[in-house]
Amino acid sequence: MKPSISSIIAIAGVALLFMLMLGAALGQNSAGKNNTTENIAGNSTYVSAFENNTAENNATGNNTTENVAENNTAENAIENSTAESSNNSSTVRNDIESNSAIFWSKIGDQLFLNSSFGESVEAYDKALETDPTNIVIMNNKGKALANQGNYDGALTIFEEAIRLAPSNKESWTNKGIALTALKKYDDALASYEEALKIDPNYAVAWQNKGYLMQFMGNTQEADKNFAKSKELGYVE
Repeated sequence: MKPSISSIIAIAGVALLFMLMLGAALGQNSAGKNNTTENIAGNSTYVSAFENNTAENNATGNNTTENVAENNTAENAIENSTAESSNNSSTVRNDIESNSAIFWSKIGDQLFLNSSFGESVEAYDKALETDPTNIVIMNNKGKALANQGNYDGALTIFEEAIRLAPSNKESWTNKGIALTALKKYDDALASYEEALKIDPNYAVAWQNKGYLMQFMGNTQEADKNFAKSKELGYVE
């Protein structure tokens, strides 16, 4: 029996693809966290240098010219360190601002997993305001739209993602799913073929192509695609 259009969206890669794209987003977040840690370490180094200079000055009780010179040198070092610290703080702020896309993306991911697709779209939009060419976030927004039944809107997002990154297999597969839902079967097939040109071992594309073959009435070809996806490790 052929699956319904709604079951294609539910079982033919949307949830699974979402988890894969989520992993990519978390990877970006980890990179941002490492940069922040580096800046914090830089500030700690500055604090230690300041404390050491202060201790040295306190240990010297003579108001000789030499001590004054040393104090002036320490003062200059502190001023330089303060300027350096200020730059580090600015870098931290910039990192936080640049990572706001990741912040909103993670909120969108959680809302998606809770089936709050409308709210997840809003969160992804906020993320894209900061990082408008993030392919991971674009794909996740498209999948949220698809789960709302807005296949045309999803298709527009996937096509824009492909325009920005033509070699992204997930975008091509997502486009195929949206086209299948819109009953544009020939175009959907072409999208899956593009994904498989990029990665012939992409199990999700083989599985979705199998569902498409079922819709087109070619059960023999569907079974071949399902067998291939299973061979490559696809688990329903």
